[in-house]
Amino acid sequence: MGSGNVNINKPPLTSKEKEERALRLEKLEKAYELPEFAKEGVSVPKGRLVSIKKWTGSSVFPDTERAVWIYVPAQYDSRDPNGAALIIFNDGAAYLNRHGPCRTTTVLDNLIAAKRLPVTIAVFVMPGIRSGHEDCVYAPNDPKVEDRLP
Repeated sequence: MGSGNVNINKPPLTSKEKEERALRLEKLEKAYELPEFAKEGVSVPKGRLVSIKKWTGSSVFPDTERAVWIYVPAQYDSRDPNGAALIIFNDGAAYLNRHGPCRTTTVLDNLIAAKRLPVTIAVFVMPGIRSGHEDCVYAPNDPKVEDRLP
């Protein structure tokens, strides 16, 4: 597997691994002060995260399986004629932890609530795994949106 790729089939972390990860994050937080918009607000509505673990709808690379998560902000209204903005994150799992270094969904919650960002749906996409080639993980360079989104 290439560097930077995340194996979505890994076993869950052990207690010791979770503790070590928490200590690393704590050390990182002490070295880097989070901006206000990356901290959870008490009265800020939180969006929801929908998980599609095995999306297989790629037309460019058939038989490719991807993990996909879709963040929908609390303020999203499907009846709104203005719709919503869209942002796509490749290597998506790295951005999902509300208490990790990126805190992407928390940042989106806060910026949308403060009206510093329009209502924005975020899609987090992992590289594909070809059926029968689990050791070959790759992300296609073809930017076709219909190939990346369910």
